[in-house]
Amino acid sequence: MLSPVFADGNVGIGVSSTSGSPSVSEGVHLRNFFGPSYILSIEDLLLKIMTFLGTIIVLASTIGIVTGGSFLVFSGGDDGKISRGKDIIVYSLIGLAVTIGSYLIVTLVQAILYGIGTS
Repeated sequence: MLSPVFADGNVGIGVSSTSGSPSVSEGVHLRNFFGPSYILSIEDLLLKIMTFLGTIIVLASTIGIVTGGSFLVFSGGDDGKISRGKDIIVYSLIGLAVTIGSYLIVTLVQAILYGIGTS
């Protein structure tokens, strides 16, 4: 059977057959910054992409909130900087709310279609 082989951090395909006839294993093994990931279907791939993008958006929203707060703190009474800081915070929170809402909708649809979480 063909299976992923990892020697010294390298990714390769190795043959580990007990029956004598190698076959292609299911799934693709990808290396990423968070450790190995197994993608067995298009749903897994889409879920991993959605999780990655959600993480990026949450980080960007956090940076936006901190940036907006710094505009407010260091505005020195300038109405333009105060307005800009408030806008940055509001738009960051809107982006965060849309991201969390979309994740909840996808999770709900997935639970309805595939029966995840039901016994």
